[in-house]
Amino acid sequence: MAKRSDERAARPRVWASLLRLGAAAALGSLASGPLRPADERARSMCGSCRSERLDRALPVLTDLGSMYAVAGLAATLWALGRRRLARDALGAGALAWAVAQGSKRVFARPRPYEAGEVDVLIDRPMGASYPSGHPAVAEAVCRVLAPSVRPAMRPMLGRLPKLVGGSRVYVGAHYPTDVAGGILVGRAVGDLWRRFARA
Repeated sequence: MAKRSDERAARPRVWASLLRLGAAAALGSLASGPLRPADERARSMCGSCRSERLDRALPVLTDLGSMYAVAGLAATLWALGRRRLARDALGAGALAWAVAQGSKRVFARPRPYEAGEVDVLIDRPMGASYPSGHPAVAEAVCRVLAPSVRPAMRPMLGRLPKLVGGSRVYVGAHYPTDVAGGILVGRAVGDLWRRFARA
């Protein structure tokens, strides 16, 4: 009985997720307006840190936020007998992807390479720029996985979405605010999934 009440207390709060979604919407409204010059400067600064090693590594890292990576993870978890966790990872990742894609239609922000001369190190993605789907997916999946891994691994899971997000700026696909918005969306979706789908 005590264990069940501890689990309930550990569940993410709905209001916190709704606040994050609201913050993502507010950031999306500001990103193409008052924040645009600073955003472009930050993107340019990130692009100026190019190196041959990063040019090889970050296009690979960026794919860790793709639905292909999530499907591979879910298949691996399923094969290892972690079927509920496989379902949760795939479900949270797919929901975060859907929310991000729907939000892109609302904000319709041009990609960096559509707004100016930007080196793009990957195939040019379809759709608008805000919010970034890859960190949204990575954040949602990591939020769902975190309670099921050893405590020593949780800091790594916490950093992974930020690394994926940084790679999206580096490869020329997104602005920094796109990444921040994606992480807000992913955290909200992951926490809502943990709150309701895993009840």
